Amino acid sequence: MKAIVLGNRRGVRRLSAQHSYPSALNEIGDSGQTMLDWSLSAFRNCNVKDVVYVGGYHIEKVVKDYPDLHFYYHEDWEAGSDLHALLKAREEFNEDILVVTTDIVFRKPAIDAMVQGKTITTAASVSFQSLPSGLVDGFQTVPGASDRFFGGMLFIPKNHTENFIGLLEGLSETAEKTTLQDIAVRLLQSATETSDVAIDGHWAALVDSASLAQFVLGTKGQTLERFRPMVRHSKILPHITFPIDSWQSNPQEILKNVSSQCGNGPLVVRSSTSTEDSWSSSHAGSFHSELNVDGSDSAKVAKSIDKVFASYAKAGSQSDKDEVLVQPYLNNVSVSGVLFTRDGTTGAPYYIINFDRLSRRTDTVTSGTGTQIETFVTAKDSDTTKLDGWRQELIIAVREIESLLAYDTLDIEWAINDEGALYLLQVRPLIIKHGKTIADDDFKAEIKTAKEFVEAISRPTPYVLGQKTLLGEMPDWNPVEMIGGSPKPLALSLYQTLITDSAWAKARHLCGYRDVRPEPLLYALSGKPFIDVRVSFNSLLPADLPDELAEPLIEGAVSYLADNPELHDKVEFEVIPNCYLSNLAEKLDSPVGAYLDDAAKKRITELFKDFTSDFIEDAIGVMDAQHLAFKELAKRRNARSTQTGIFGDIACIRGLVADCVRYGTVPFSVLARYGFVAIAILRDLAKNGILTNREHDEFLSHIPTIATKISADLRAFQSGELEAKDFVSRYGHLRPGSYDITAPTYKDMAEAGNFTGNSVNTEMEAETGDISHAQAIWDNRSSEIDRFLKQNGMTFTSATLFNFIVKAVPNRELGKFEFTKSLAEILERTASFGEALGFSREDIAYTSIDTLLRLGSSNMHSVLKEELSRSINYEKKRHSITQAIRLPPLIGASEDISAFNIREARPNFVTQNKAEGAPVLLSSESKAMDLNGKIVVLEAADPGCDWIFSHSLAGLITKYGGSASHMAIRSAEFDLPAAIGCGEIIYNRVQNASYVVLNCENQTIHAEN
Repeated sequence: MKAIVLGNRRGVRRLSAQHSYPSALNEIGDSGQTMLDWSLSAFRNCNVKDVVYVGGYHIEKVVKDYPDLHFYYHEDWEAGSDLHALLKAREEFNEDILVVTTDIVFRKPAIDAMVQGKTITTAASVSFQSLPSGLVDGFQTVPGASDRFFGGMLFIPKNHTENFIGLLEGLSETAEKTTLQDIAVRLLQSATETSDVAIDGHWAALVDSASLAQFVLGTKGQTLERFRPMVRHSKILPHITFPIDSWQSNPQEILKNVSSQCGNGPLVVRSSTSTEDSWSSSHAGSFHSELNVDGSDSAKVAKSIDKVFASYAKAGSQSDKDEVLVQPYLNNVSVSGVLFTRDGTTGAPYYIINFDRLSRRTDTVTSGTGTQIETFVTAKDSDTTKLDGWRQELIIAVREIESLLAYDTLDIEWAINDEGALYLLQVRPLIIKHGKTIADDDFKAEIKTAKEFVEAISRPTPYVLGQKTLLGEMPDWNPVEMIGGSPKPLALSLYQTLITDSAWAKARHLCGYRDVRPEPLLYALSGKPFIDVRVSFNSLLPADLPDELAEPLIEGAVSYLADNPELHDKVEFEVIPNCYLSNLAEKLDSPVGAYLDDAAKKRITELFKDFTSDFIEDAIGVMDAQHLAFKELAKRRNARSTQTGIFGDIACIRGLVADCVRYGTVPFSVLARYGFVAIAILRDLAKNGILTNREHDEFLSHIPTIATKISADLRAFQSGELEAKDFVSRYGHLRPGSYDITAPTYKDMAEAGNFTGNSVNTEMEAETGDISHAQAIWDNRSSEIDRFLKQNGMTFTSATLFNFIVKAVPNRELGKFEFTKSLAEILERTASFGEALGFSREDIAYTSIDTLLRLGSSNMHSVLKEELSRSINYEKKRHSITQAIRLPPLIGASEDISAFNIREARPNFVTQNKAEGAPVLLSSESKAMDLNGKIVVLEAADPGCDWIFSHSLAGLITKYGGSASHMAIRSAEFDLPAAIGCGEIIYNRVQNASYVVLNCENQTIHAEN
């Protein structure tokens, strides 16, 4: 048999003829292989050695690269006629002829099917659905069969070649441009003896980026078999696949083949179905696999095969095409996992590697059974030469696969053994949940500018001590807890304006700490909030601490956090000293004090003792003064309620923001600082055995806070004891997502009936909030506490400390409750302003508060709506980039922007209790529901979710939140087992679990999938 390749088509035309070439030389991805290479490979597999090339455009380049072919020059190639090209090679029609074009790829089974015919045969695809993506337009149906499409190939047996040439010559007299498809259609319409044969799944026309991938990727077995001869940077184990009917009809023959192909050693029996690796959905890990099966025991092998086939029926997806794959079991696995070649939610160009290097198994990531799964993320265009060995080798192998497929949206299973050999276990298309949301070029540009920004703000800053800094999500003020990791512009700008631009620093200064104004605490990095750790640590040292002592302490603390990033949400307790605790000397002897000599450590210790004594002795008066500020805030808020209309909204917003900072967030920040110190000292008493852990937990749970009142009133409202208007009057401003204008308030939820008809525990005993019980615990230990304070050089008594703690803890919660009344009014006035201009809450969420504040000091121009509309649309695009960018919780250098490990966080466990049950995932959009006996799972520990405490929860788990966050305080108050700030890895494990065991005493979270 002879093959004729029609190479009429222009491939790439450049200004320089040197860089122009025909379609036959089009490179497939970055593989180095051309379209012609694929055709020649299939010909070789069918033992077709005589290949003729008919071409025109730059045929000399094909001649140079493929000198063993026979060539015919088609001078009229620009006319695009395959008919005339074939006539150029008419003298070659002296044996069986297979005709193909250079814009399709095919496999051996396609050729085998074509050459079985005794007549002229055209290739066909059986149905529209079987065509590769984008191949409908331009592909004619086979006459008489509207569901059959031309498959791009013709076969002419030797005894029909003369008739075929005659047909071509006849057509040439009437048709100037006739494609191979036109010829096939004419043959089927004519009296010429012609048939068509289906070659579905064995050919593809490369018309888009997914075509080749769809051609190569099939079931697990098909994909591995097709890749085996192609890959150079990885290995594929030998394997055998078979469908259920073959297994049922002749199991002994298949067992014999398994032994022949895979040996008698340990085996793995895996699924290989048409549904688990499709282009519309992924069922990775959905079907059963049998690992380490004794290959010498045919009965065990047969039983394992039966189990895998049975799992198809259980999943409701069994079909005649589903197969089982058997291959040798990979021993001595050092690391295994799954690599995504894009982000599965946004399609952003990352390599995301989930891996297990402890279990020595290959299925722990896909099955969800791994307990020590790690994650590494790197932007695809980042420099991977600095990566450790196996990561670098894995990415090289994956890039080869992407190049071979000319496709870069893949889900790849892999494993590496102790000898460092990399094995591919599966390659499947990655299903992007919401479709690709940003352009790769926009992503790359954002990564570049983010790196430049980090480099700029990391340099030394005048009046701020420390040569280097870190940027973190949670080290101070916990922004991701309050506004999320990817806040919209209104929420982000409000948080900056109300708190992290200046209020936080002024409050610290009022409390006796270093004044770092005008440095901001928070930077937006690609729209994501990050705390400047250097500035934070400066602000947590007493103002009287000399620079020569403060700077080396800050340098040591920053370096210690960089080496222990799991502490990023616990810095005020475990990294930077900010009040005197009994372990201060121990901390200064740790790496935190690495740059301090003994004399410096002694001076720092004495200064902290004096500072803390004064801090607590003055606290009651300072805290009382903040309550006067809250009264002024309420007075001013009520006065501004008279401003109406669009101009009134803007004026009101401007006034509310100024008032909220002066009389709301600054006082709240003062109270928050006292609250932190109170919690720190209380923990110090427990760590030193002055209080038992149980006494510590009970003491906290009996300090009444605003949360106690909210929960009691919510139960009263739901039981009918409290009228709706009274409940709304007290708590209507609260919302799950305090800064999110789109989140419903308690007023909205109450009016919508979300709080009614739910199964709340109306008989919950008032065991919490009884200050007399806390007093009893304290009085029982007062002498030990006094002795402990005196030994540590404190000048205040246990009685003073008791009064301080029982005021500081609830005052912090009350302060937030009060200032969020003005925050809620700012959001409602913003919504009113937006509505007047035709913008929804969702739209106006993409407007910065700065834009609105500027409107309050100038007249509104006539095209304001159009200008805001353009700005909103732009910010929506920017926010899609914010959502697509992935960043580590702690950034130490610009390189961390593009490559980082996601470490398993160390949650902040609250109480010594244990809980187990079904997890319930809640968001700011969740309606009130029955949560009794459930473990509630939240992304952020926002106090706007206080309604959950009206239920008898089993436990609470949050992704974000610090050890003294609002939800940590509330959990302690209700004696509720909680894990606050469990991080991305544990959170993902828990939210996908069916059952969770939360053991706070042992500090473990077990999630059953």
